[in-house]
Amino acid sequence: MFPDENEMQMIQNLDLITYIEEQGDDLSKEREVFHWIYFNSKIDRTKFIKKAKSNNFKIIAENLDKKLGDLSYSLNISRSDFIDWKSINDVTIDLMNLAKTYNGEYDGWETSIEK
Repeated sequence: MFPDENEMQMIQNLDLITYIEEQGDDLSKEREVFHWIYFNSKIDRTKFIKKAKSNNFKIIAENLDKKLGDLSYSLNISRSDFIDWKSINDVTIDLMNLAKTYNGEYDGWETSIEK
């Protein structure tokens, strides 16, 4: 049986957390975490942005790239969060589900290494 979308996101989160820990980060520091989401339309992206702002996310960039096909409206947001297993899973699963509500697709996150 294959993992569902939430489980796949959690696996990707674990891979990134493991890499960050291998770089000497003990995950105890809150830090800015950047997220990427792609949408079918500018209207859907705008609706998502309103909800993201109400959850204290900052808008970093909004772009349009027709080469991306159906999901050509991109969004980069950030917020200060902890990236331990539970915290980052809660954030990414919530963003993934919110993106789906607005015909979008959550594409992942990145952050700095804190030593």
